[in-house]
Amino acid sequence: MDINEAIRLVQAGKIKLSENCELCNRRADGVCIFVPKPEFAIKIGQPEGKTRMALYPSCSVCQKNLGTDEYMRRIELVMQADTLPDGERNIE
Repeated sequence: MDINEAIRLVQAGKIKLSENCELCNRRADGVCIFVPKPEFAIKIGQPEGKTRMALYPSCSVCQKNLGTDEYMRRIELVMQADTLPDGERNIE
């Protein structure tokens, strides 16, 4: 699935995202796309020859910090935690 198809499915309600921001748990009012750097993508299980990307809910407060080092560090922690078995996720 490419990113345009994923966005279309979210807009059509076929893919459900949380109502809360993935980073701060405030009420989400937007959707962001995370495309990790290759070295991080491999770390979270990207198959060779593929591009890993993720759609995630985000609030306007967190969206103001898009691209900053701290924002990227936190989103990488969230995405890495999502690859762990249930009960092992801790992004504090």
